[in-house]
Amino acid sequence: MQVLQHALKSTIFVQDVHGFLRQYGGRSQKVPHEPIWVYDEAQRAWDSQRVNEKRGHKTSEPEDFLWIGEKKPNWAVMVGLIGEGQEIHLGEEAGLIQWNAAVANMPNQWIVNCPERIQSTFPNAAEVRSYQELDLNISLRTHLAEDVQSWVKNLLMADIEKAAAISKRIRDQGFNMYITQNLDVAKNYVLDRYYGELDIP
Repeated sequence: MQVLQHALKSTIFVQDVHGFLRQYGGRSQKVPHEPIWVYDEAQRAWDSQRVNEKRGHKTSEPEDFLWIGEKKPNWAVMVGLIGEGQEIHLGEEAGLIQWNAAVANMPNQWIVNCPERIQSTFPNAAEVRSYQELDLNISLRTHLAEDVQSWVKNLLMADIEKAAAISKRIRDQGFNMYITQNLDVAKNYVLDRYYGELDIP
């Protein structure tokens, strides 16, 4: 979730979705300054049962976001970036359908703008406007994923020259790389970097 706040010790202004909803969702009376929120992988939003287990109230994450929008005095925009077939964790199985259910539970009418191929998912919206330009069907991660995979392979094969060339290409794309020989340092970095996003008992 991208919200204009410092969080996660990142060079990007982001706040994790769970931290944002703990602050503004549920029974909170707080209202964020920003009227626009971007939820990455919105199809993986938690259902009400999972939210109740983790945050103690029976409101799904889509409903939480729209209720926050309802608290804004003039207008609000909820941007959901979706990736199909990625509802993979407990409480995420409902996918996009629960966004439609959330729209039905709002006192005000919400307008949905989306690609044509998913417009039938939102019969509860006051209006559905379809734009083909919103169909982000080119993966930006695929090339990077291949680069990272090749870097790991060459590193394990001790082909340091190839690994170094690939790592330069990854860094030139704007991605950071960190190397440590200490497993505890690596674990602590991941726990700190993704605090609030990882579902760790």
